[in-house]
Amino acid sequence: SARTAEQYLKKTLLLTYRDSQVWIEAVENQATRLLGEKLEETTIVIMGDDPKISVLAHHLADRNAQVTLITTAAPGSTNAPFYPAICSTDRPAVQAALARAKMVVAWSVVGPVFGFDDAREVSTGTFVIDASIGAISPEALEIARRRGLYPIRVNIWPTLAGALLAAHESARSCKESLGWGKIAGLPVVSGGALGQRGDIIVDSIYQPTRVIGVADGHGGIQFTYGPEDDERVRKVIQEINRRFIMPHVADEG
Repeated sequence: SARTAEQYLKKTLLLTYRDSQVWIEAVENQATRLLGEKLEETTIVIMGDDPKISVLAHHLADRNAQVTLITTAAPGSTNAPFYPAICSTDRPAVQAALARAKMVVAWSVVGPVFGFDDAREVSTGTFVIDASIGAISPEALEIARRRGLYPIRVNIWPTLAGALLAAHESARSCKESLGWGKIAGLPVVSGGALGQRGDIIVDSIYQPTRVIGVADGHGGIQFTYGPEDDERVRKVIQEINRRFIMPHVADEG
């Protein structure tokens, strides 16, 4: 756990991420790139028994893809507004869904869910993503290749790299930028800290280099302002410039 790791790490920065979320986003990203970003009106079938398939279905449906979910359990009515869900035992419905698919995502916990009969129903040129590495049976892989399908295993590395970069940048921002303080005696905020109306927003409380704008008091930024705020901004900019010239001089405000 993060708490245990923190007890042992002395110098290394601890960054955490949710593996399940990264995996879902990896499949979503890969599906989107394979389809050339054009998910509108594109039929995608997601089949399996992994609980994450419902989240993936919501994500792809939110991109306006035409999603059909094939599960091993009887589908509930809560999915109806987003996508149709059918039971894997309803073979005629499964066959019809697979025949329409431009992409199939197989995601399983216990073993293959995309089998020989499924591969025979999918049209030539369809992408078939193995989201759990083992969700497509060997027999299905063989016939998929013969019929001109494109079987692909999920690649989590691009999404994982992005998640780690986001975690690192978020930690850096919290440590180096976020905060409330004063410059030239005037209240300033940075890094997402919510300021009161009129507070000056700078790029960093600890090592400011520029003024970004003026807080509106509701989380927004004003980039144009009247004479009073303009004078306050001028004073903060003057103090920031002074610190660059004489960094050893502490802010007296």
